[in-house]
Amino acid sequence: SQVLTQCQHRIQAVILLDLDILDHSIKHFPAPLVTLTSIFQQEEEFTHYKKLKVNSKHHICCLPYSSGTTGLCKGVMLSHYNLVSNMVQFTNQRHIRFTSKDVLIGVLPFYHIYGLALLMNGGIRLGIKVIIMPKFDAVPFLKLIEMYKITYLHIVPPIVLFLAKHPIIDQYNLSSVRMIISGAAPLSSSLAQLASIRFPKAKLCQGYGMTECSPVVTLSPLFNNDQASIGVLVSNTCAKVIDPLTGQSCQEGQIGELYIKGPQDT
Repeated sequence: SQVLTQCQHRIQAVILLDLDILDHSIKHFPAPLVTLTSIFQQEEEFTHYKKLKVNSKHHICCLPYSSGTTGLCKGVMLSHYNLVSNMVQFTNQRHIRFTSKDVLIGVLPFYHIYGLALLMNGGIRLGIKVIIMPKFDAVPFLKLIEMYKITYLHIVPPIVLFLAKHPIIDQYNLSSVRMIISGAAPLSSSLAQLASIRFPKAKLCQGYGMTECSPVVTLSPLFNNDQASIGVLVSNTCAKVIDPLTGQSCQEGQIGELYIKGPQDT
């Protein structure tokens, strides 16, 4: 109610789920108050609107912003098709094997493509429990892992560093963790090894991706024990390294630009 009152001169109408939940002050708000129910009951007033035919490959589902690696942050236009395709790709049993008893912890922000795709969308697709945190906070993070017996950690290298080196870790029972997936930045082999000492029962792996690819491009398969590796291409994805000067494919060990093609690519 306070927010509405402060913005009342800029608001033309307010759509509410239920008028009965309003307090007395909002009922006298100067802008029109309508409910979704009342809108649907007056269907004849909306007959001049054309029904939108959704094309899942071309219509935009969301507009996450890139990290700005090569310049300013950019809004990336991801379609429904991009996101659904990538969900199928990274949940392939070659990379991840979830069961109905698995539990994720949603410590990454859902406005970032990593949290949005792998935690929020991935959790919904697999039908498994996701314990959501508003932000990373060391002690609550550890308490939640212990309390809810979290099995999968989708995290970033700074959190891996915390898990590998902070002495407070030993105060909690984190034995339920069986998989740690690190992404969004490189994770050194030495740090991965330190984390594995703390979590001897868990497999630690890395992946590579970008916002423009919804985001997963590569992910370590379950049979890969090289913790420094970003794995292999996810299904239905092609990639090659090109020399930007010649436009030709690079030889092994040669530096170039990475070209990626797949259903997850915008």
